[in-house]
Amino acid sequence: MRYSSFIIFLAWCTAFTTSAAELSSTGYFTPECLKTFPENEFRADIESALKRAEKNEPAIEALCAQLQKDGSPRFNAVKKRAKILNALRQYASTRFASGSSEMLLCSWATHKEMQMLLDYFESEAKLQTELHTLPAPQIFSAVSFGAKGNGRGNDGPAIRKAIDAAAALGKPAKVFLPAGTYRIEPDPNLPEIKGWINRLNNRSTSWNIAVLQLAHLRLVNPNHITLEGEPGTKLLFTNPALCGIRILGGYHTTLRNLTIDYETLPFTQGEIISATSDRSTIEVKIDPGFPFPDSPDFLNAPSRRITPIDPASRNYLWGTYPIGKVEALDERRFRIQIKTFRVKEERINLNPGNLVVITGRYDAAKANAVNSMLSKFDVYENIVIHSSPSWAFMEFSEAPILTGCRVETPQKSSRATSTNGDGLMTFAAHVGPYLENCHFSSTEDDGVNLQAATTVITAVCDNGRYMEPRGEMREPGVLVIDGNNGKIKAVARIIENHGKPEFSPPLPNTVISSADLKQKILSMNEQLQQKTMYQKEKVLKPDVIISLDRTAGGTSIVNCSFQNIRGLGIQLSAPSVWVENSVFDTLTSAGISVTALTPWGMYYSTHNSAIYNCTFRNAAKGILLQYIRPYSDSPALTPRSLTGILIENNTFEQIRWEAIHLENCSDILLRGNRISLPPGKKHQAIYLNNCRDIIAEGNTLNPSTNRPLYLFANPEDENNFRENLKEKQ
Repeated sequence: MRYSSFIIFLAWCTAFTTSAAELSSTGYFTPECLKTFPENEFRADIESALKRAEKNEPAIEALCAQLQKDGSPRFNAVKKRAKILNALRQYASTRFASGSSEMLLCSWATHKEMQMLLDYFESEAKLQTELHTLPAPQIFSAVSFGAKGNGRGNDGPAIRKAIDAAAALGKPAKVFLPAGTYRIEPDPNLPEIKGWINRLNNRSTSWNIAVLQLAHLRLVNPNHITLEGEPGTKLLFTNPALCGIRILGGYHTTLRNLTIDYETLPFTQGEIISATSDRSTIEVKIDPGFPFPDSPDFLNAPSRRITPIDPASRNYLWGTYPIGKVEALDERRFRIQIKTFRVKEERINLNPGNLVVITGRYDAAKANAVNSMLSKFDVYENIVIHSSPSWAFMEFSEAPILTGCRVETPQKSSRATSTNGDGLMTFAAHVGPYLENCHFSSTEDDGVNLQAATTVITAVCDNGRYMEPRGEMREPGVLVIDGNNGKIKAVARIIENHGKPEFSPPLPNTVISSADLKQKILSMNEQLQQKTMYQKEKVLKPDVIISLDRTAGGTSIVNCSFQNIRGLGIQLSAPSVWVENSVFDTLTSAGISVTALTPWGMYYSTHNSAIYNCTFRNAAKGILLQYIRPYSDSPALTPRSLTGILIENNTFEQIRWEAIHLENCSDILLRGNRISLPPGKKHQAIYLNNCRDIIAEGNTLNPSTNRPLYLFANPEDENNFRENLKEKQ
């Protein structure tokens, strides 16, 4: 049975029957933190957010009704975020009603998230008023400016002239590209810009401008500008180390009906001809038509990797490895040194006869096929990306909408990968993206990666009153995370004192900054030898700040598909994310990972999220909930910081390890999930470790497996689970 969205929402709001007073401690906050925060001020913050949400409810309902009446393409996104806000109110209210300091802090950690969603709805209402009053877009055809669209020459200057003319109009405008292949070279004389508008706070910014001003096509402060093609419109970028389309400070910028590719591919591929016994050196014969791995674009890439591919299915095999020296042996045969990311890691699947993909990733250069920085209300409709030097889409922007977009290899192509990184990377926004009917396949990393903002504490000054650089202290509130055990050691509001931002209360003297550790800045090669979660020697890490106003909450992923992913379907390190009616098929890792990846510097622990009506098949794991300790040798007791999560009515087939893996989490509802496992002892249905307040209803396992539905890491987990179990297995 498939539940309607309304039924799912009602189930969500009534899911967690454990009363506030009965919620177990998460262990997320240190005792010192629980004793020192200003309780009255924090209560006032929560009450203000809850009262505003209640007051604005009729206006939000009216906005949704108007959008539906108008047939607006924004209706689904706004309606979904309204449901997420209502669930967040329920989550915060339940914890606020508790008498414990810990639950009060859990509630306070959501207050700015609520305020940001409420700000978003007010901005949406303003946008709708604008769209009703503004004139229809004036059309500027790139052909009128000299573009040929024949796949030869350089159409870049003509398209840039059309974009400049549209931007200079000062009214809604559309740059139209008729069907054809538009070959676009970078502009060697691209005008330098001083900065652009940060639409998240409406201030001017020049952040990372030396990198971000570079792109094949650049839109600076576009306002109601559309770049639109039609079926058969293809943009062919020529520099495989440079961003394709960059939007800086856009407002309601739309890209529609465009296919994006690179003329010189940012990756290569070939067959392994031979390998040493430890696979530290292999010989590869590059496929015809693909670039050579000793070209400057590969050798200069900040990250160079090699990944094995099954030659029959052309699906990713487990493993990806950094590469070292590349030596040409003849025209298409190369000897390649293979390194590892982890100490004593085995190099598996690098066997003669297997295919490999070799990528030169330009993550640090933000060299994405499509990149939007500090923009608001981006819209992407029917955008197809066939290759990218880094993440295909990168959104450091507020509330973008992606519908009908695809990251995939071209049809009837021999290519083994579609993008050198994630299909979509989004982080540090006030409100996250809405995705509907999107498809991600053959990505060399995760399909979608959602991250809240974290900032390493560089130096603390004036007895904990501010952090250097002081300009970063713009947040309304912060959580201070211990960089070495992942617990919250302090919480603070940020107030203005004589025009300068300060922490209130001041950060304690136990906070460790990078200046305190006096550690040198490491090169990329040195970082590869550093401590990761798999290594033995501990390298101290400075403490980290989580900004409550840059969490990318309110994300919704609906009717999307993820296939042949080298990594995770969705990596979720952000709050209030709902995933529904989506398919995850053939992944080297989990379908959805709801994790705080502390070894990677992603410390945010998710709350108020839901995964329902999804199908998972041929994956290492189906759904993974886990707070990963910064070091594998950390104490076993880890914060149960992933809270308030619904996993309902999902189907799991041919999962290699656990269908549902729950670790270091609390207040989780498992309901109506159907699990079918293949034979073999390594396959498990639902695994629980260090979990509390888990409620399970109606989950089923195919009887032929002759294994238990639930597997517990220790007796305490089992005892606590039985207390909350509402029915017999």
